[in-house]
Amino acid sequence: MTYTYAELEVSEQVFDEIAGKLREAGYHHAFNEGAIDMHGIGLVKLAEPELVTVFDHPQLPFAHVNRGD
Repeated sequence: MTYTYAELEVSEQVFDEIAGKLREAGYHHAFNEGAIDMHGIGLVKLAEPELVTVFDHPQLPFAHVNRGD
């Protein structure tokens, strides 16, 4: 069976991140001649990360997580 897919160019960082997640999930069959065939896989936005304030003080090294309170 022959089929085609559209190619969407992404940065190497994005490609590697997607490839790593798919490999971890066992989607080894999705890799085809330097491309990732994502048929049936939808991309979703990552939830907004928590804001972290890092206090750079030699005697008080700690971080504060801003939870919106």
